[in-house]
Amino acid sequence: MFLLTVLLVHAAVLSALWALSMGLGRVPATPEDAPPVLEARIILQKNTKDTVPLPDIPVHLAEPVTTALEMVRFDDDSTDISGIIGSVSSPELARSQIADVRTYAQRAGLTAGHSVTVLFVLEILPDGSVGALTLLRGSGNREVDDAAIAYARLLRWKPGTVNHQARVMRVTQPVTLANPA
Repeated sequence: MFLLTVLLVHAAVLSALWALSMGLGRVPATPEDAPPVLEARIILQKNTKDTVPLPDIPVHLAEPVTTALEMVRFDDDSTDISGIIGSVSSPELARSQIADVRTYAQRAGLTAGHSVTVLFVLEILPDGSVGALTLLRGSGNREVDDAAIAYARLLRWKPGTVNHQARVMRVTQPVTLANPA
């Protein structure tokens, strides 16, 4: 009902504006001079719901393969990699490191309470040592970058494997030099 009222009001306003544009209240001399009649029809229709049922679509779910996983490897200190299921594993940092990051932060001249992060691409050799090293994002300070490079070269890793054989792999690794307060 509201829509009908709005439409009628709009039609009345439009016809009044049209009449004003044709000449204010001028009486036509002949029927040919008379303005055309504006006619509008409003058709009201009830909202109906769809009565056509949707077809059933069968869903076939794949059965999960439960025999593929034979062993789960949890994070621990063992260096035995024979229990890893899968043909590839990535290098991991060893839990204990031989170098203290504070020594390198002091060498870089970092004051107490400050830290700097440098980003590297490291090549991890089959024995767990670092081979080639590429600086991706430096600190902007040559002393800090040199200290971070020296520290990154001393990091010890569990090597990555392919078919349970240690291989040379590359990793992206941030090194944060921090001098605690």
